[in-house]
Amino acid sequence: MKLKKFIAALLSIMTVVSMAVVPTNAYAEEKTTDTEVVYTKAAEEDTDFIDSYIEEIASDLVDEASEKAAVQASLAADDKAVSKSHESDETEIVESGNYGVNGDNVKYELHKNGTLYIYGEGRMKNYSYSYSSPLYYKDNIINVVIESGVTNIGNSAFWACSSLTSIEIPDSVTSIGNSAFADCSSLTSIEIPDSVTSIDGWVFYGCSSLTSIEIPDSVTSIGD
Repeated sequence: MKLKKFIAALLSIMTVVSMAVVPTNAYAEEKTTDTEVVYTKAAEEDTDFIDSYIEEIASDLVDEASEKAAVQASLAADDKAVSKSHESDETEIVESGNYGVNGDNVKYELHKNGTLYIYGEGRMKNYSYSYSSPLYYKDNIINVVIESGVTNIGNSAFWACSSLTSIEIPDSVTSIGNSAFADCSSLTSIEIPDSVTSIDGWVFYGCSSLTSIEIPDSVTSIGD
């Protein structure tokens, strides 16, 4: 709507400018100096008014564009937002299974949006190179959310999840097992809660995108 007003204002300027053009010599001879002065002054006032109007419309268009960009950015952020629990994530589940030391005490659920949820009560199962996790080499895991109630991150739990970029660790976790995030080459950051007291060896081996890690004072044991 404002764009139409903008175009209309431009057309008005063209009209005023064409009317304000200095008359031909024959026409000028018939007009008095006072008439020419009055006519020119009126044309200038009209032009100033239209210039001011165009500036106002242009400012409104910029404001509208900024508001639209802000809304789109907000919607994009909402689309990328990670739910805090598997129960609140309504996207399609592509894989699920047991992940606990006792079988179904801890489970995992991978959603189509790339978010993996680990939930339940107690300890995760430990895996290794010869006994690999069901999540081993999964390249469709982007975010990991470990829900409250899980008390550890098992050995090789997320080994070689090359697309993993972030992980949320709750205060219920007290230990991180050997090679838990080994070869997670896209992992850029991780926040270790104060509840963690031990971190085994090779946990971040091959995490080439991870530039720094802050170890809380609560950690009393770190493996090789």
